[in-house]
Amino acid sequence: MKKAKTLKIFFWSAVALTLLLFIVVFYQVNMGDIVEYLGFEGPLLPENTLQGNLDRQDQNYITICSVGDVMLARKVGRAIKTQGPDYPLRVLGPELAAADITFANLESPIAQSGQPLPGKQICFRAPPVSLESLKAGGFDIVSLANNHAVDYDSPALLETFDRLSEAGIAVIGAGSNISQARQAVILERKGMKIAFLAYSDLADIYFSYKYRRAHRAQENLPGVAPMILPDMLDDVRAARAQADAVVVSLHWGNEYTEEPTPQQQEIAHRLIDFGADLILGHHPHWLQGLEVYQGKLIAYSLGNFVFDQDWSEPTQEGLVLQVQIDPTGLKEARLKPIYINTCQPQWASEAREEKIFNQVIERCRKLNTEVKWEGDWAKIKVQKDAANI
Repeated sequence: MKKAKTLKIFFWSAVALTLLLFIVVFYQVNMGDIVEYLGFEGPLLPENTLQGNLDRQDQNYITICSVGDVMLARKVGRAIKTQGPDYPLRVLGPELAAADITFANLESPIAQSGQPLPGKQICFRAPPVSLESLKAGGFDIVSLANNHAVDYDSPALLETFDRLSEAGIAVIGAGSNISQARQAVILERKGMKIAFLAYSDLADIYFSYKYRRAHRAQENLPGVAPMILPDMLDDVRAARAQADAVVVSLHWGNEYTEEPTPQQQEIAHRLIDFGADLILGHHPHWLQGLEVYQGKLIAYSLGNFVFDQDWSEPTQEGLVLQVQIDPTGLKEARLKPIYINTCQPQWASEAREEKIFNQVIERCRKLNTEVKWEGDWAKIKVQKDAANI
């Protein structure tokens, strides 16, 4: 009788424990709350429970979200004034901000100071309130290494740098001197360090013989980091020694073209050979293909993201690129098309999405890179993890 009673107690205890485990695993109840409620001291389950393993699996990579050219002046600036400071990123901002790191090429100074460069026909300068647009997009880091960073000369560039820094947005590719412009910025997420560098291929252009002010930073002159291959390779190698992955932003190529030049490919390959994991291209204002090289990714041009070039279809199209990076390198890459509607990027409509995807797939094919269109996203096969994409 006593033995039967003992077995009965053991049986119901086992049932209770099984039920408890079921609740914890399937309903994600906090185990600590249950322990406190029952009055137990010490752990009921080892730390490597199923839920703990799932948490660690969720955190073993980071997501970097990258977009194309962001210009907050001219028509965009007027839209911000009438529609509100968050207007450009009101639709897509929350989705971009969900990434661990969100990046853009900022094509306009954000300042009140400075004077337009003499002889330069197109000079951008966005009002300080436009900084709220970048905050709405959750941008963690931006490149200023482009052909508009010095449109309003050194005062506006330095003011832009200060305003971004005060807003908690890191800056690459520009600075008060050449050393700062070439300096890598390292962001740490989930225990991983990601180094960012940026350069412009248009840094040496000037627009007036009377005032030969180019965009290139010098020892005692603010400006942007120029694309000088030996210097870039040194910077990438140095950054690689300090970080788990290296991202390089390049302002390069020919405007309004759909293919990179052979020289661009050669530069990108060399950067990867020296340690870059991801190369992000801007300036053409059109979408160009992406290339996988040695298991790394090159996005030659992501097109426009926030711009007012509403005079053609290609200049109103762009891509959002999401890349997953784990401690071993590039894990996965996904693409999604956007369309700029009255200075505001939105996810492309079904018909336009199909058109853009087909263009991107063909342009990637020419670069020997396979893209699969799966639902709302296109996925790029990366060599190291191709079986899982």
